[in-house]
Amino acid sequence: MINSLKVSNHKIIKFSYKRLIILILVAIGIYFLIPKLVGVKEEMKLLSQVKLIYIVLGILGEVISYTAAAFLLRLVIIRLKYHLRFKDLIRMSTVGTFALHFFPISGAGEATVNYYLLRAQKVSSGDALFVFIIRGIFLYLAFFLLFAAGLIITPIHPNLTLNQKIISIVLFVVIIFTTFWVRYLYHNKDRFWSVGYKFLGTINYLSRKLFKKSVFSAETVEIIISDIYEGFHKFSQKREDWLPAIGWGTIYWLADMLCLFFSLLAFGYLVHPGVLIFAYCLATLLGLVSFIPGGVGVVEGTMSLTLISLGVPAGLALFAVLLFRLLSFWLIMPVGLVSFLTLQAEISNNNSGGDSEDKEK
Repeated sequence: MINSLKVSNHKIIKFSYKRLIILILVAIGIYFLIPKLVGVKEEMKLLSQVKLIYIVLGILGEVISYTAAAFLLRLVIIRLKYHLRFKDLIRMSTVGTFALHFFPISGAGEATVNYYLLRAQKVSSGDALFVFIIRGIFLYLAFFLLFAAGLIITPIHPNLTLNQKIISIVLFVVIIFTTFWVRYLYHNKDRFWSVGYKFLGTINYLSRKLFKKSVFSAETVEIIISDIYEGFHKFSQKREDWLPAIGWGTIYWLADMLCLFFSLLAFGYLVHPGVLIFAYCLATLLGLVSFIPGGVGVVEGTMSLTLISLGVPAGLALFAVLLFRLLSFWLIMPVGLVSFLTLQAEISNNNSGGDSEDKEK
């Protein structure tokens, strides 16, 4: 099996077999442990009630989610005056998920893979980096808007405790503050550059401590911050793009939430919308900051406990979450791997063709 992706004379980070093995072992442990917690009798009863139609609808939700991610990527690419095949954008969306979970340094692995895939499509360095950043901004802006909506809806749910209501209000305030802070940074260029220098400087500091070398040179830092700010400026001039971009981001998250909704419905449980959004967003956030590949264990545990605390029967919540993770996480892995290998093969062929032409000349 091919271990790395090459573009020109550069290599992307190597595939982490160790991470794959650890991830599979943890997953096996979770999938064996939870039935023991539920009990064999209740397990068999729940499994006998599963409705196949809702599993199919859950898979459809995931298809819609990744299609929306590709449309968001397409919108950004077009506004930067590039044209990529939609088939490649779909594959890049699934590769991003694959890279996020199986390459070293988690989100940085996803960023690096997407960067080099875009570079292979003749996208300039600055634009390739900006594409990843602005796509992430629109995605997570949509995420936090949904989370805010969930926080507004959830406190009216009768099963929510006082502590959970307080946490909801605090998180909502943090979301509002963060939104206005980002807006403030953009409108204060000096402050934007200062924060950018500190952020990239922190990455360099950690890299020197861990690996004895910096990630970015001083010149690279200036180029990165300048390109990012210029990219923001371009999109601030095209406000008509904001709504569709946030719209595609919203569809991306909502379709994934629908997969969780149908996973619960597969066991006969109609969940309150506020509970669905709150449990999904809280588990997703904790999974992102856990630095565990794919948030395995963290997402399942947080989502299950949140659903249970908000009135969903324990056994049903556990099995519904496992089904959701199977459909949204594990099934995408082979798809992402195939996308990775096919894109890699095409890039290698294109590079070989270019090398042959150079030799003939």
